[in-house]
Amino acid sequence: MPFNVSREFIEQNKKTHLKLVAKKGGPYSKAERDRRRNEVYRLHFEYGYTARKISELMKVNRNTNKWRH
Repeated sequence: MPFNVSREFIEQNKKTHLKLVAKKGGPYSKAERDRRRNEVYRLHFEYGYTARKISELMKVNRNTNKWRH
């Protein structure tokens, strides 16, 4: 037996769902990505910080630091 759900109900719930989903990061603009990448390079090459320390400082997952691969 199929459900009888109105299009209005579906659209309203889509809007509600979108409000509840929190953004977890990205997509970043090219300028923002470049700025963050430069900061990672600076912390590593000028200060000698490890990927773990840089991740803590920048409050990102350690695997986000792609330069270390």
